[in-house]
Amino acid sequence: MTYMGNLEIIKQRIKKVVDNNLLYLDLSCLNITEIPKELFNLNDIYEIDLSYNKISKIPDELLELKKLQNLNLSFNSIFELNFKFAQSYSLKEIDITYNNFYSPPNLEFLETEIKIIYFNNPFIRSLPEEVADMGLDSISYYYHSMRKHKSFNRLFELKLLLVGAGDVGKTSIINHLKDRNFKLEIGTEKPTIGIETHNIEKWLYFPATEKYYNYKNDFENLYMFNEDVYIDEETEESYPNYDIYHENVANNWQELDSNTKLNLRIGILPYDDPYFYSVHKQIFINTWDFGGQEINFNTHQFFLTKRSIYLLVWEPRKDNENDYLEYWLTFIKLLADNSPVIIIMNKSDIRIKEIDEIYYKKKYKNIVDFIKVSSYTKDGLPTLEKLINETIIRLPHLGEKLPSNWHNIKKTLKQLNKDYISFAEFKLICNEGSIVEDDNGVKIISQYLNDTGDIIYFSDEMPLKDLVILNSEWATKSVYTLINNVDIQKNSGKFSINELNDKFDTKKYPPEKHFELIKLMEKFEICFNMIGTNDYIIPELLSFTLPKYDLKVFKESALRIEYEYNYLSNGIINRLMCRFGNEIGKNLFWKNGFIIKNETTEALIINNHQKKTIEIKIIGEESILILAKIKFEIEQINKQLKISSENDYKLKYACNCTECQNNENPYFFENEKILNFLRKKKEITTCINSAEDINLRELYNGYKTKNPQYELIYPIVTAIHNFLGASNTLSKDENSRNTYITSVLSMSGIIAKDQSLYGKSSTGKKPGELDVKITDEKQVVMSLYEGINLNGLDKSLINTHIKKTIQNYNPTGLNIVYLGIYYDGENFVEFKNRYIGYLNSNEIKEIFVFNETIDVTNIYYKYGTEIFIFKTKYKKKIGNESELVLFSILINTNH
Repeated sequence: MTYMGNLEIIKQRIKKVVDNNLLYLDLSCLNITEIPKELFNLNDIYEIDLSYNKISKIPDELLELKKLQNLNLSFNSIFELNFKFAQSYSLKEIDITYNNFYSPPNLEFLETEIKIIYFNNPFIRSLPEEVADMGLDSISYYYHSMRKHKSFNRLFELKLLLVGAGDVGKTSIINHLKDRNFKLEIGTEKPTIGIETHNIEKWLYFPATEKYYNYKNDFENLYMFNEDVYIDEETEESYPNYDIYHENVANNWQELDSNTKLNLRIGILPYDDPYFYSVHKQIFINTWDFGGQEINFNTHQFFLTKRSIYLLVWEPRKDNENDYLEYWLTFIKLLADNSPVIIIMNKSDIRIKEIDEIYYKKKYKNIVDFIKVSSYTKDGLPTLEKLINETIIRLPHLGEKLPSNWHNIKKTLKQLNKDYISFAEFKLICNEGSIVEDDNGVKIISQYLNDTGDIIYFSDEMPLKDLVILNSEWATKSVYTLINNVDIQKNSGKFSINELNDKFDTKKYPPEKHFELIKLMEKFEICFNMIGTNDYIIPELLSFTLPKYDLKVFKESALRIEYEYNYLSNGIINRLMCRFGNEIGKNLFWKNGFIIKNETTEALIINNHQKKTIEIKIIGEESILILAKIKFEIEQINKQLKISSENDYKLKYACNCTECQNNENPYFFENEKILNFLRKKKEITTCINSAEDINLRELYNGYKTKNPQYELIYPIVTAIHNFLGASNTLSKDENSRNTYITSVLSMSGIIAKDQSLYGKSSTGKKPGELDVKITDEKQVVMSLYEGINLNGLDKSLINTHIKKTIQNYNPTGLNIVYLGIYYDGENFVEFKNRYIGYLNSNEIKEIFVFNETIDVTNIYYKYGTEIFIFKTKYKKKIGNESELVLFSILINTNH
């Protein structure tokens, strides 16, 4: 046989699987060159591992095994993977990492969803990073576009961002980069207000390697090295004269020997010295000058990409340069994803101050270099420009290939010279001249342009899906317009969407775009809605004054944890506040903290700048669940900010000894140290404060919960609140209303699905009116939502829908279910009073085992009057005797 190097081992393993009816077969690391035919008879196998072999081809018979779900083909020599038309596959996952795929696997005929792990293949190497991160469908479409249009463009674009305090000369440096003849006149400089952008174009030499050079496209820009050098008359040092460093090959074609001409025609270049031949490319640089304001991470997500260089400018006029540099370098680390940074000491003609460059370079690996310049005397500016040029040439994304049709769309959008367009206009641009034929292609290209920062677009966000922002500065300046507004600052960050006509330049920001801009701010967690009103809060502008609330209740908190950071940004508490906006107690928020408050539990979250900690204290019945949710959100924010527990913060749990439980300053145990002790089976340690023995397992388990299922009422109420804003544009039938709410829930991360196939309608209505089931990731039903249209107190219809919700479609007795009532009648308040009266009447208690119904609106919809929320506790008549909950949510559709 030709297919294996370890024949006996392979036979033994296959025989063992057959004899014992095993579900897993390991054939890894056996030098297999061809798939053994015996595998084709393993119709009961679930998983096969063929990794680390020498396989080059995968036969159809292997892929078509009836029960095979996982196939590991990593670390082989496979170059293609094909699926048959109309063929059914049981496969769930295939790993093809580290193989020889020079094009993506062909998924054209694949009708079932199979997860394909495909990294570290040749077809990945030449992809733009943003495309590589988009998934296999997008990668396949990228290659399809390349093949269809038979041409591509190389990208030579980047952003240059200048950050630092005010009045350090950032604008002067930009002016010098734009014009070498610029002369600074002392006293004429004006401070930069907000953000200023500029465009710079320059030509640079790139090595004539495959990444930058294509014979047909780039021959006119191909240059040969010239030995001429420039000699400095004063120092007598020589270096290449960049003005005559290269000679154009096309202009000197006749002087080349025939062998060189032949090599150039077929693209063979002396790669042992890549700069012997170079291509001269035009670089487009978009500069951003941030004035003197501190960077707001949430705002700057509008334009930050990996395609950037940072210039951090400072001047030696104060004694706090260490704090200053640490502050900005930390932010650049968070913002820039290791983008290169050049640190510039300006005004060197006035004063020079040395700093510990070795320390900073060791701590911040993305520092390119330190340089001293003077905007006034121009000392150091030529060296700075040369350093920037060298940094640009090393940027990994420059020279990436982009299909010509994608590039044409990019170019067309820029030429529009508009701040924004509708998605319909964007689609027309994509479809014009059959550049893109299908909606999937439009979606993929829009995602790519969003990821590269060319546009801002969110296809899955209900209020934003029709807005395509072409000018990120337009969006950014809208945010700073509100942040810098004196009236909003005086009002501690509170503003109403109804007053934006007075805040914005309505020619630049027309009224019909105000709602979308605010939703964009919500998306980036810059503000949150005081749900039930048109009012919003910008946490960054909140007052330091604590609310009138007795914080002493948290002194004897059952649960207390801290996140201790090496560097603590306000951005963490601001974003956390936005995430919990509709769960915060009424007006219980301030600059450095907030209080979550529901029926049984209260949580205090404080941003302690002095200690560099986020402190959480929780009391009440649902402490564990609330703690789990807070931890999840903080760690999600940390992840997005690229803050790691290994390097940047520590999670700490308060000791539970008798002394620490009621102590304002308990001893804290670090999470990693607890886990390290437990891994080594050491469960007992000592509290430093009390010297008592502490059981670490009991301590850790006291803060731990398995698979917590939080009340869904917060996202449901938020979805209904969003529905109120759009209700006038929707059809008034239940199906349309429920579908809208389902969509909003899905976009917020809740797995919500049309329940039409979940049970049989008791009213005989159309399937869509069976409403919504909410599941976890394993499709286990967590809750139900039933919607009903009412014009008055129709008791029969109410009883029918309650029965559907708590009996017909809830046979297992889910803990909490929801009934949404869309009220189309008059006098909403009177209807509310009659409805709660009916739920507390003996008339309905004889039908359902209802206990008292209470009004909990103030807890879940604190500020508005268009929604009322009632909570009814009940028990099932047979079987489960535990107390269950029905939430009735009354919605005024005639608001």
